[in-house]
Amino acid sequence: MNIKEQQIQSYFMRKCRENGIYAVKLVAASKRGVADVMVIHKRVYLIEFKTNKGRQSEAQKIFQSICEMNGVKYLIIQAKEQCDDVIKKILLCTF
Repeated sequence: MNIKEQQIQSYFMRKCRENGIYAVKLVAASKRGVADVMVIHKRVYLIEFKTNKGRQSEAQKIFQSICEMNGVKYLIIQAKEQCDDVIKKILLCTF
């Protein structure tokens, strides 16, 4: 079964709500490469969603580097199964 990025993202956002994690979808009309979602839970996480076959654009790779150089945790989620693990780690602050 082929799952779409939007389905993974929707599942993640629902699980965040269920666990009391603040998450917001980012709409970056003026800047290419910005992550899909920002999570704030004891620290800031920026999350990009891709399918198993999806690849980051050059703009997304540059944005990831900027995040990492500034101490912002940048994650790529490629499957629904990853969402639960990521949420558990965010709740436990184990990233």
